[in-house]
Amino acid sequence: MAVVAIKDSDVENAASMDDLDDAARHLQDIAGITTGDVAGQCLNEDAWRNNDHRGRVRLLKDWLKTEVLYEN
Repeated sequence: MAVVAIKDSDVENAASMDDLDDAARHLQDIAGITTGDVAGQCLNEDAWRNNDHRGRVRLLKDWLKTEVLYEN
């Protein structure tokens, strides 16, 4: 699997989650990402708490763009 397996609806669902770790894990499971290294570099709790749904979608999509760079 890969990041391309994640659909926009998956990102929307993840952005609705209150817990950032749960949201990231949800998308990592879909994409088959086994480590949180890149997510840990790109995402942070303060930004998650301070953004609305639309902002969270943007944060997740930005992270996933970076995640693609590290796929084998």
